Amino acid sequence: MIHTNKVLVYVVAFALASPLVACAGIIVDQPPVVGAGGPASDTALIDDYGNPGWEISADEFISPANATIHRVVWWGFYGGNNPAGSFFPPTGDEWMRIRFYSPRVGDGLPGSVLYETILLNAQRTATGASYGPHPAYRFESDLTVPFPLAESMHYWFEVTQTADINSVFRRFETPDYDTPFAYLNNWVRDWDRLSLGGLSFQLIDVPEPSTLCFLTTSLITLMWKGVRMTNRPTAGSV
Repeated sequence: MIHTNKVLVYVVAFALASPLVACAGIIVDQPPVVGAGGPASDTALIDDYGNPGWEISADEFISPANATIHRVVWWGFYGGNNPAGSFFPPTGDEWMRIRFYSPRVGDGLPGSVLYETILLNAQRTATGASYGPHPAYRFESDLTVPFPLAESMHYWFEVTQTADINSVFRRFETPDYDTPFAYLNNWVRDWDRLSLGGLSFQLIDVPEPSTLCFLTTSLITLMWKGVRMTNRPTAGSV
């Protein structure tokens, strides 16, 4: 006779192993190289010569699967190479723009904007690492509206700080030489690609709580209650 607690083990193992009940997954993972620094991505900044300007940075990626992106993570730091660029985050609210682009025909650089949202005060956590005098930060936020990805399709991902000239936001690079990042600024009037690597970020598929994750959790809970009731000692049991 198979003990009910052993049956429960089989059910839990199947539930955890089944791809149908995955509660979350990192679809694109490009971790940072803090020592490499990275480009500015800010709509209002003070450049290294003390002049006002702007720069946008985006990184190309290929979606490994059909997925719906609910959450984004990225890494960055603050400041330029002059005293006007603070090494620290804004003291008040911080607005970050998220964009996904399709590649344009011909050169494959960022083309049409497929998705855009503005995030207010995304979760920002100091990592404890630093790039020179610049503390490193990890950012995370759910998208206001999920964004669908198609398997094997090329996209560009942009994160840009907006509307704060007293803060210069910069993104950390990652050793992704297959799809190097591109930049656009008030000196370079069209997108230009660098061959130094990619930019650090994660795209995460997080299903809604009403999906199979919830159903599986409920099933395991019911099974566990059943096991406890079945294994409860009765009069005369050995």
